[in-house]
Amino acid sequence: MEKIESNEQYFEESFDKQVLLSLEISGSEFEECEFNDCDFSSATFSRCKFLNCSFNRCNLSLIKIPHTRFFEVGFVECKLLGVDWTMAYWPSFHLDSELKFRFS
Repeated sequence: MEKIESNEQYFEESFDKQVLLSLEISGSEFEECEFNDCDFSSATFSRCKFLNCSFNRCNLSLIKIPHTRFFEVGFVECKLLGVDWTMAYWPSFHLDSELKFRFS
């Protein structure tokens, strides 16, 4: 498990039980990554990319996501209160950039 930092690329990484309250990350890319039981409350992910990632049982309440891209990202049993999804970057050429929200 790596430490999450700005301007880094992460591929097929698993982040487990990380508590990173009010974390500020900019310009990082996450592809095929898995986040399990993490607490990112009030964190900021600015100009980041999440491609084919999954968040499982994470607390993402009040995260800020200015200009951040999401493509094929799943949220399973996550807490997502107060997230302003309109601040994310939603390119018009990816009309199928699916987000999945599940609660079992």
